[in-house]
Amino acid sequence: MPTSTVTLPDEIAEQLDALARARGSNSQDIALQAIRAYIDDEDDRRLTREALAELDRGEGIPAEQVTEDMIALLEAHGVSRLSQERIRGSIPINPVRE
Repeated sequence: MPTSTVTLPDEIAEQLDALARARGSNSQDIALQAIRAYIDDEDDRRLTREALAELDRGEGIPAEQVTEDMIALLEAHGVSRLSQERIRGSIPINPVRE
């Protein structure tokens, strides 16, 4: 496995060590977990940007069609009307773009 060296400000190093001690771990494992989480988050942001670009090009599925398809699936699986309304009510219609 390749080795990388990172110079941390004293405050960050102290916080990292304290967190590692509190978790019964070591600072290297905590840093590795943080790096993995950052990479995963960045990948999610990349996928979101790609999906939004597809929508901007008109390659998406209209919301009405998605709603109709969702209702058909819910009904096909025996989901009650009340539960369908709850599900539909929890889906944002116009998500905010970053």
